[in-house]
Amino acid sequence: MAEQEKHDGEGTQPLDAFRRLWKPSDEGFIEELTAQQRAVLAVLIVHANEDGVAWPSHATIARATGLGRSTVIRVLRELESLGAIIRTSNPPQSTRYTVPLWDRPAASV
Repeated sequence: MAEQEKHDGEGTQPLDAFRRLWKPSDEGFIEELTAQQRAVLAVLIVHANEDGVAWPSHATIARATGLGRSTVIRVLRELESLGAIIRTSNPPQSTRYTVPLWDRPAASV
């Protein structure tokens, strides 16, 4: 029983972030995202660590979303300009993407 309780309390950040992707919010931000932007953001959330940081390659995002690599690159730029992600380049390693949505309080479900 204690193990089940522990599990129920863990891993809720990605779930909360997903809920904010598809549930209307008072901020109006999420509703304005295109289907492509939501798909790419969802992949970043799935790949994110406990701090909301993800580093999937463009190819990984493209495979997961069914989008072309050039479309993924364009959509990542759009998400960054919208403030949906923060991109940090650290050559020669992968680019890291932080999802600020991660830290916002969850909307009531």
